[in-house]
Amino acid sequence: MKSVYALAMALVLLLVPSPLVGSQQKQDPKVNPASKLIEFHMALLKHGPKWTDADNEETKRAQQQHVDYVISLLDAGKAVIAGPLTDGGEIAGVFVFRAKSAEEAKAWAELGAQMPKPAGIVCISAHWYLPGTLVTGLERPRTIHDFGGFPRPLYQVNYPAPGDVGLARRVQQLLAPADVHLDGDWGFDHGAWSVLVHVFPKADVPLIQVSIDETQPAAFHFDIGKRLAPLRDEGILVMGSGNLVHNLHAYAWGRHPVEPFDWAVRFEEKARALMQAGDFRPLVEYEEMGRDAMLSAPTPDHYLPLIYVLGAAHPGERVTFPVEGVDGGAVSMLTVKIG
Repeated sequence: MKSVYALAMALVLLLVPSPLVGSQQKQDPKVNPASKLIEFHMALLKHGPKWTDADNEETKRAQQQHVDYVISLLDAGKAVIAGPLTDGGEIAGVFVFRAKSAEEAKAWAELGAQMPKPAGIVCISAHWYLPGTLVTGLERPRTIHDFGGFPRPLYQVNYPAPGDVGLARRVQQLLAPADVHLDGDWGFDHGAWSVLVHVFPKADVPLIQVSIDETQPAAFHFDIGKRLAPLRDEGILVMGSGNLVHNLHAYAWGRHPVEPFDWAVRFEEKARALMQAGDFRPLVEYEEMGRDAMLSAPTPDHYLPLIYVLGAAHPGERVTFPVEGVDGGAVSMLTVKIG
């Protein structure tokens, strides 16, 4: 699907009554406007240079992948309008995104098309953090709702992707002689399914999770990523789910939107530059990067998934950032794509 469509962006601002905006959390008593501006971005989907109306299996698969991804964006509330235009003109369809910037809207529109369906997924989630390295070894892992105080619909999400015991044993083989055990209890935590429900909404890609050993330094996790790298040549997606910046003590809970903290901006900018330069060592040794790094990653659990992904990178691979943004001033939503 890449290059099949091109995008044109437009900005729409709507003034709506404040009770229609955001969650049910109380507003800051000092800031209580009668209405708020909500920003929407319109994307016009144009026929790209590789467009074809040929009726064959390849185009049918590509079209179905596109439709599945559009549905996932609508379900997630990222897109509020999506539909085709069938008048035979240059414009093939339209999206309206609820997004903070045109760049974010464009990233959501293009991400599904840029992600070919893998043969399997190995996920390292911030939410499976314990003493030891385990790999899920079930054919049908359960969907885990490992959180509290969130809206009811999140507890009703089921992500019924199959497990893959053969892939789990392949991971054991690659990580030998490290002591890696197959786990028969853990399933797919929200670090895995909250992302994959949008990227692969049909849940038809085999998925396993690898735990993060909390007793080990970052260099250990980088080495595991390097050992997992051969899987990429076998069509396996190596995925880390966490946050480059994750400081819940500084997060603006229930308050009006805030600008990112200066230390979060500086650390993210430094990390992005290092990744694009292929210089991963300072990020592995992040505890030596000073105050900004310590405020951005006060605990290692959400930071370490990135280190696995960097370890699995091939030399000289291109690093891009398809989704950006900082939530609550202190949680980075940056997505890192390698290759």
